[in-house]
Amino acid sequence: MQSEDVLIEKCKHLIEEKTGWGNSESWKNQDFTELSEKIYEETKINLSPTTLKRVWGKVKYESLPNLSTLNTLASFVGYENWREFKLKSIQEEQPRITVPQTEVVSQQINPPKTEPRFQTKSIGVFSLILLLTGAGWLTIQTFSKADIKKEDQSSTPFSFTSKPVTKGIPNSVVFTYDATAATTDSVFIQQSWDPKRRVQVPKNKHQYTSIYYYPGFFKAKLVVGDRIVKEHDLLIPSDGWIVTVQQEPVPVYFSEQETRKNGTLGLSPVQIEAKHIPMQPQPPFVIFRNVRDFKGILNDNFIFETEVKSNYNQGSAICQFSQIMLLLENDMMSIPLSNLGCVSDLNMSVGDKFMEGKTTDLSGFGSDMSHWTKVRVESRNKKVQFCINGKKALETSFSNAATRIVGIHYGFQGTGSIRYTKLQRLNGEVVYEENFQTQTAM
Repeated sequence: MQSEDVLIEKCKHLIEEKTGWGNSESWKNQDFTELSEKIYEETKINLSPTTLKRVWGKVKYESLPNLSTLNTLASFVGYENWREFKLKSIQEEQPRITVPQTEVVSQQINPPKTEPRFQTKSIGVFSLILLLTGAGWLTIQTFSKADIKKEDQSSTPFSFTSKPVTKGIPNSVVFTYDATAATTDSVFIQQSWDPKRRVQVPKNKHQYTSIYYYPGFFKAKLVVGDRIVKEHDLLIPSDGWIVTVQQEPVPVYFSEQETRKNGTLGLSPVQIEAKHIPMQPQPPFVIFRNVRDFKGILNDNFIFETEVKSNYNQGSAICQFSQIMLLLENDMMSIPLSNLGCVSDLNMSVGDKFMEGKTTDLSGFGSDMSHWTKVRVESRNKKVQFCINGKKALETSFSNAATRIVGIHYGFQGTGSIRYTKLQRLNGEVVYEENFQTQTAM
């Protein structure tokens, strides 16, 4: 699967949803002319109807759209540019996702008698193969939507807080807000960075709840009109390892007793099929995630070590795509893995850098994933070295501000196992160590 093609299809789908014109299969010339006009109104960039028809496959054209066209399309659906769209696509995630993305299903407390004019759909982790190949991740929480402006929150008459109701996952979060000072009825609560996760709420009421099916770090926002009037960090911890098979709208959870055996954390195809989840023709995606307090360790001063392997290589899972992610506050770092012959489809993100296997040599991340693969990451003063099975796979750097590590995430196409994970500071202080028999560091 070509990840760029999949992302373009996702972007087209978002545009179709935004216009509300239905499936593009039935669009006529006039629709593309009108879409061209709408895009120009919002972005001030002109994409001709012919260009749009090429993107939508109405006109035969073998090449992918150029970057300028992709930047404009991404901007039209609320992203700064195509690169940001790539980084934040999980989901529908997508996650979407999640990446491995983050699933949110919303409920209102004391709902009004009439339906809100604006209602978002619950969106799951979008095409988790993108997550596994590094094309996107639902917990990248950076928010930079062009048409939403942030106000000075120090003197605002609005208030906005949140409180999880329990420990672990799933978890409902109660948002308490005061937007009575709003001069418009367009009051929204946005549960994370993703503008599609925004739901209109009555300005004269004060509570709203959402269900989070995945742990993670979120930036919750109270939006009035086109302005963010209040926002705050929201950490949903996992209370240990959460193991799921992605499906909509609720993931399939596996207990610790089912997944922790003989010094490993993992799932077998038999266990998955026992829950009536087919392994073919499209293999499922298994997610292992632990979100917690890692004692303030930062992403510019750490060593991370782990051992992983894939437990499935049949049919369309032949590449055994796998992904390890260090989840950060407002950021993430990914380590993609696959069989050596599939490294062209790998992508990875390190801070402000997004690297594609099509244009970057990521062959060092290729391994025989049916056997245990050792992974080591060392970050020193924002210079990061990745080693696979004792050999340097990549050395790079990032310029983002250093931020806290809040979670460890593993994703496997088909399924997989983890044998060991360790996170420590450069001075040797072990922050977290797990051999899946006894936990030796918290």
